[in-house]
Amino acid sequence: MKHEVARQKALGGAPAQQPQQQQDPLTAILNHSHAVTEEAEGRLGAREHQMRALMGKPIDNSALTKAQVDASAYRFEVFGAINKYLAGLPASAPIRTVDEMIAKGEGLTKQVIVDSTKVGPLDHNPQFAAAIKQQEVLRDAIVAVMDKYQLDAVILPYRTYEVNDLPTAPTPPGGGGPAAAEGLNQLASVTGLPTIIVPGGFYPKDGMPFGIQFLGRPFSEPTLIKVASGYEAVTHHRKAPSSTPALSGESIAY
Repeated sequence: MKHEVARQKALGGAPAQQPQQQQDPLTAILNHSHAVTEEAEGRLGAREHQMRALMGKPIDNSALTKAQVDASAYRFEVFGAINKYLAGLPASAPIRTVDEMIAKGEGLTKQVIVDSTKVGPLDHNPQFAAAIKQQEVLRDAIVAVMDKYQLDAVILPYRTYEVNDLPTAPTPPGGGGPAAAEGLNQLASVTGLPTIIVPGGFYPKDGMPFGIQFLGRPFSEPTLIKVASGYEAVTHHRKAPSSTPALSGESIAY
């Protein structure tokens, strides 16, 4: 019953239709998208979890991380975006298409770009449509939390892992390594909500810096700038790295 109500709601109140032997492409997209949306709403339904995170209580953020991955349309859009860029290069450019990039790269092209060549047209791609729908669900959930608790911004770390020591071996073909985990914290990217990032402090283990981001409602950039500027003014987390001291006669102050 819950599934049926959610499906009717997603369809704008239209009554549920009996399954057919063959579905037209639009119906297939909608059905797949609704299934993903219901799953996302189940994971994000406990919106108070995000508020508890803001209050400093530990929570399991694996669901939020998974929701970001599901909402990412990068793997579908990267092929067309790169091809468009390469096509605009001068005729003398050594690479003009993604296929040429892969052929001449000899295994050095990122795997996500290689995989993107197999995606095909996006007009009737149910996975792409589901990702776009998931972005809407995630964005609405965050804005709803802010409205419920009258928040100016949601504060969260820009990256959620410590920087590892530099590897002694070359990065394997296709990417990988510590930087691959960076992409999991992409809440602003997949929701389209404005964000501003400032220094948040330093890891006690090795002194490496980490960033704090302030995420706001659509078109709330003026508020975010005020909040982030105030945070910087009272925390003084920014400092020049010891490896790049000031030149003779130069003074650097933050």
